[in-house]
Amino acid sequence: MPPKEIVLCVEGEGDVDAVPILAKRVLKEMDASGEVVIASLIFRVRGVGALVRGSGNEWLRHLENAKRQKHLAGVLLVLDGDLEHVPKTWDEYVRRFARTDFCAFRAAASFAQMAKSAGAGKLFSVAAVFVMKEFEAWLMGGIESLRGRALAEGRGIVSADAAIPPGLVIEAKRDIKGVLKKAIGGVYSQTLDQADLARHVDLKLLRQRCSSFRRFERAIGELVASARGAAHTVSPVTV
Repeated sequence: MPPKEIVLCVEGEGDVDAVPILAKRVLKEMDASGEVVIASLIFRVRGVGALVRGSGNEWLRHLENAKRQKHLAGVLLVLDGDLEHVPKTWDEYVRRFARTDFCAFRAAASFAQMAKSAGAGKLFSVAAVFVMKEFEAWLMGGIESLRGRALAEGRGIVSADAAIPPGLVIEAKRDIKGVLKKAIGGVYSQTLDQADLARHVDLKLLRQRCSSFRRFERAIGELVASARGAAHTVSPVTV
């Protein structure tokens, strides 16, 4: 029987290559890579604002396209959590929570709920995850494991003393890209370096330091469990 597929929906240009690498590493650690795989088709969905426009029509459009995958198990949405407020036009979020301040859990649950209109929970599974606050936080979380790594196109190597700055709360920092760039020696390109660094970063360090990465792993585990049990789910869920 062909393996079931997880379709990824990601935000940034670098994420198209880097998120699948991390997802495949997680699947391998779960010993699930033979029965559940990451689909070669990756959707770049831009961000929250684009997805929720027009009552979420853009999000639903991506889900409808994902449903064309012959062996679809589920869809995993991975977005940056760098917002302070969700778009005021996000009617479903505002109606449910009577507020516009951004909460990763509430926003992810709203995307999961919206996905039901495309058949999520019945025809396929959906899980939504927000990286806090952007993908580079996960690289920063395992920065010591990247020391000495060569950067693309001979642009240098990650500094031998690259480390998390004292007092930095990784997932609370805006512009973590700038922090990462400084930590690895002043050179970093999202499109050139993100995927290779994701291939080598220590996942154990990420688990210890980044709660959003732990959520990413749980989401993949949920999709794997639903694929194995043939019971489709949406995640996360609020009451």
